[in-house]
Amino acid sequence: MKELDWANLPFGYMKTDYNVRIYYRNEQWGELEVCSEETIPMHMAATCLHYGQEAFEGLKAFRGKDGKVRIFRLEENATRLQSTCRGILMPELSTEKMLDFLRKRARNRPEKTAEHFLTGLFHKKLSGLWLKFARIPKEKRVGTLTEEELRHLTWLIKEFKVQVTGTNSFEQAQICCGGVDTRQIHADTMESRLVPGVYFAGEIVDVDGICGGYNISFAVASGVLAGKSAATKE
Repeated sequence: MKELDWANLPFGYMKTDYNVRIYYRNEQWGELEVCSEETIPMHMAATCLHYGQEAFEGLKAFRGKDGKVRIFRLEENATRLQSTCRGILMPELSTEKMLDFLRKRARNRPEKTAEHFLTGLFHKKLSGLWLKFARIPKEKRVGTLTEEELRHLTWLIKEFKVQVTGTNSFEQAQICCGGVDTRQIHADTMESRLVPGVYFAGEIVDVDGICGGYNISFAVASGVLAGKSAATKE
């Protein structure tokens, strides 16, 4: 990883020093494994290949004008993944497994400071707040974190709750509700039921979803459908 040109990372797979794996067998999560192998051995009868259970959440990252790489709403991503697990009756990762993960992460990168210990896992402001509550100095090397400090940090990650007291201004909103009532649109063509020959697509329709690509997906899909329908209408 040290040989990578971080300023010119291409899109695609990049080999890392190691990856962390955990297998679910016999109705329980196994032990965390630190592995340098790039491939995953898979049985031909693995359920994910045969209409089995599978949970996936994409995660966005972007580079700001200041050169820093930022992860887009990782905590919301993790929440959706856990919600998916509950919805399809897949087991969630326990507090003890999270603690074990932090132990291994600390052992593999002992030279890192506590300030960067959770980089890539959680938002910097959130991890900074957890370190403050756990009374762990930001400059402390993770190789010297005590078992008590790791347990406190784990508890904060799994149990930390905040009370929402307000929202940002409308100018900072990413999603807006409202628009043309879907009951007034033919779902198979996106044509207006009230004014024939008029088609709607995207955010002008009263359809809104959470952040994560759902709104842009609807905008593209409805736009394609409306365009094809309008072009073929006799």
